[in-house]
Amino acid sequence: MKASQLKTFWALFYKDVVAFKSDYIQSLLDNLFWSLAVITPALFFLPAMGMPADFGRFLLGVLPFVWGIFDIGTNATTLIGDITSDKTIQYELIMPISQWAVFFKIVCVNAYRSFSVSIFTLPCGMIYIYFCNGLTVPLQGLFYYYFFLIIANIFFGFFGLFLASFMYKVSDIRNVRMRILFPLWFLAGFNNSWQVMYEVAPKVAYLLLINPFVYVMEGSRAALLGQDGFINYWVCVGMIVVWSVVLGYIGISRFLKRLDCL
Repeated sequence: MKASQLKTFWALFYKDVVAFKSDYIQSLLDNLFWSLAVITPALFFLPAMGMPADFGRFLLGVLPFVWGIFDIGTNATTLIGDITSDKTIQYELIMPISQWAVFFKIVCVNAYRSFSVSIFTLPCGMIYIYFCNGLTVPLQGLFYYYFFLIIANIFFGFFGLFLASFMYKVSDIRNVRMRILFPLWFLAGFNNSWQVMYEVAPKVAYLLLINPFVYVMEGSRAALLGQDGFINYWVCVGMIVVWSVVLGYIGISRFLKRLDCL
């Protein structure tokens, strides 16, 4: 992009970031209440049923990423709602900027929103776990963990754009959540590692490697808890980047055709 287009891109991005400020505190509270609701049974009740005592720590590492997965549906709904009603995107598409960049801006804004909220999940969870049962979380992998969180949220942005390209009304999000997002998330290893899947059902485990959320779960835990027992961290990074490129290309191409931008 030329300098003038970069300036326009930044102006559009900054406009949406400023608009998000009014919802930011509410989003933080949503994240806090949801995270506590998920982690509390893992700390107190599930160990009494035979789960490992550190199961809460095992779940904590993926919670910021699951927040981003849930945000996919919200962002897709927002985009379809705009296309079918307010049509703000039509105004942005006629501005002096490449039309594909308008959709990339949407991805960046959605990634920023999710990251700016989920960035606090881990430290708050670490404090909660420590005061509940004295467990600590390794700190040496925090750089790789937050780097992966950034990459993953960009991927979530592209995934949301991809899913939205197949939606034609806001109510379609119900089908997307129940048929796509929830199964992909729950079968990706939220409650267990891919290694456990492989030990129990190798063929199913290999089949699940086509699920990009598997690499999200494995990469986050490899960064935070150590590489042992998880898919290689850099393999996870690479696969998330590949999926971002593929889904982003398909999603943007479909929207450019759908909105008569070609």
